[in-house]
Amino acid sequence: MENIKDFLSMSEEEKIRRIKSLDPKEVIRILTSVGTNALSAELLNQLAVAYNNSIQPEKAMETLDLVKEQERDAKWYYRYGYACAAISSRLQEKKFLYQWKALEMIEKAITGSKTQEVIDWCLEIIDLRPDLTELAKMNPSSFPRLSAYYLKTQPDNEGSEEKEKYKKVSAIEWIFNQKEYLPDAFACDFNMYMAKRYPDDWSEGMADEFVLEEPEILVTYEAWIRSPAQLHDNERLNEEDDLKEENKDNDMWQVEIMAHLKADNGKAFTLQELIFKLQNLMADKELGDHVFLEGMEYEGHECEGNGLINDPDGILCFMSAAGVERHRTAEEYDRSGS
Repeated sequence: MENIKDFLSMSEEEKIRRIKSLDPKEVIRILTSVGTNALSAELLNQLAVAYNNSIQPEKAMETLDLVKEQERDAKWYYRYGYACAAISSRLQEKKFLYQWKALEMIEKAITGSKTQEVIDWCLEIIDLRPDLTELAKMNPSSFPRLSAYYLKTQPDNEGSEEKEKYKKVSAIEWIFNQKEYLPDAFACDFNMYMAKRYPDDWSEGMADEFVLEEPEILVTYEAWIRSPAQLHDNERLNEEDDLKEENKDNDMWQVEIMAHLKADNGKAFTLQELIFKLQNLMADKELGDHVFLEGMEYEGHECEGNGLINDPDGILCFMSAAGVERHRTAEEYDRSGS
């Protein structure tokens, strides 16, 4: 547990680097102990990211409101839009108001973004929320930049056969942490998380529903590692050159990892089982502020999987859509804006 006095003795750059390496609960503890009045704009943003990733979007918005208007950049608007989208997903009254506000913030984030990364984060929110997509389509003149980047590029048959077949895994969600779980402990935390996310719709039996009828799959994801020893036996790097010394940043390498997962029953993955396996793969790695799992995207088939398999027919390969600051849910969404 971080000592507050030690944290206060750090430079601003060191504080930001340290905060980005911590899980959301610890970020909230430290920064609220320091006090929001003493936080810079960037640290207020990181506190908002932590609130978004802890499914507390109202507090994220309150925190973001403390950032002076002249210091609000594209990531600030993305994070605010993420929070609005999260709130709209669980409201009946005022739902439209938060949907519209989310789109306004996303439009401003895209307009003000100087990098493709933030634009991609924004488009992920739209991609995961059909209700926001439809609202934006109905009002293209209100959201011209969003329309230009997303709506006009989407094919009419967006529900392709593959997307329809694997739509259940495209909607799975979780907030990754650095805890390696035993099955029973994970079941407890997972059900608590889902009950909090969906208080009116979740029941424990849903955790055992099958979401992917495949005996084995490959999953790719991004992470930061300090040593190749952090890779599990069922993992390989997509690019070995990523581990060159000149590619290090803060004594870590940013890498893309491919993992081979097998269903316990040899036939299909349950919701809880799939997320349990992903959680334990990532527990010993740094994800930065991309801790929010927002589904897995179908990528095609792999026959060799970087040496993990040897199957001439190939097995399914998915890309883990994590977090974006994950603030993601069908929001709750933020690699959430690192």
